[in-house]
Amino acid sequence: MKVMKMRNRIVLLLMMICLSCYGEKTTINPQLDYSVRDKYIQNLNPIFIPLSNEEVDTQWGKEYQIGLAFSKQLDLYQAITAFKRADILIDPSNFQRKAQIQYHIINCYYFGKKYYNVIDSFENSILANTTKNFEAFHDMLVILFEAYTKCDQQERADWVVRTMQKFFPNDANKLIISSAIYRGDLIEMQRIVNEKTIDHNIQLISSEEDEPTQFDDFDNCKESCKTIIKEYNKYKKNPKIAKTLNALIPGSGYLYLGQKESAFTAFTLNGLFIATTIYFFKNGNVPAALITLGFESGWYFGGIIGAGEATKLYNEKLFEKKAYGHMRDNKLFPVLMLNYGF
Repeated sequence: MKVMKMRNRIVLLLMMICLSCYGEKTTINPQLDYSVRDKYIQNLNPIFIPLSNEEVDTQWGKEYQIGLAFSKQLDLYQAITAFKRADILIDPSNFQRKAQIQYHIINCYYFGKKYYNVIDSFENSILANTTKNFEAFHDMLVILFEAYTKCDQQERADWVVRTMQKFFPNDANKLIISSAIYRGDLIEMQRIVNEKTIDHNIQLISSEEDEPTQFDDFDNCKESCKTIIKEYNKYKKNPKIAKTLNALIPGSGYLYLGQKESAFTAFTLNGLFIATTIYFFKNGNVPAALITLGFESGWYFGGIIGAGEATKLYNEKLFEKKAYGHMRDNKLFPVLMLNYGF
């Protein structure tokens, strides 16, 4: 009789769990990153005019040259140290060279993937007051976009995009796409796919020959978005199904994800605890039964939650795999949009 009552309670609990699963929102937080090879960075053209002989002879000029030498060897820590010394030694009235030095510091932090340092250095420099006439204006905006995005400062990343729309609309559109993919925002990606044209009010075209190239480039990026969404939706797993399966048969949620070892472990442990609990109840050893039931409850509910988390991780890895190649081939990774190096 007691066993029957317990069974009914368990069935009722399972139904409640299954129903609760269907009110859950599914989101992903992919971790997309692209590491360029050393030769790629070293082959980027220098952006600033070399120092004059008079500038080279100054203390700041010597430190600047040392910083350049280290940066070209990608010894970024030593380069930053030298550039910072040059920044201290240079006359503050030499605005142009000081801005160039501070940009090099930000560039070194960026290639070293020290995004918080990029933001801190920018916000405490004179670069915040530069205009489109600054030689590195485009690359600086690209760097800031990725830094703000990586540091979850989306409002500032959006500000960067709005600034780029005024001066570099084609790359601004690519950054909008890049941002949506970085976040795994499928709704925004679908909205981009459905867009028929680019807003001509912000499209700056220098000549008639540039127009088809910019539109083709944007269309290719849209097509990549469409492909990513299609392939992801085709192979993604549903966390609601994983949780429900694991609630009905412990371990089956993991089997649904192809994790056979986890499925076997979950099924075996839950089976042992359930069998032990029933054994103790049948033999009238209620205290021991309650203890094993407590252990089983932990494994059981933990397995349900774990199946949901495992599904989220599975989908994130799937999205990363599908998105990476398209972002690389269409140069949607911000680092591939840079025009210059050291």
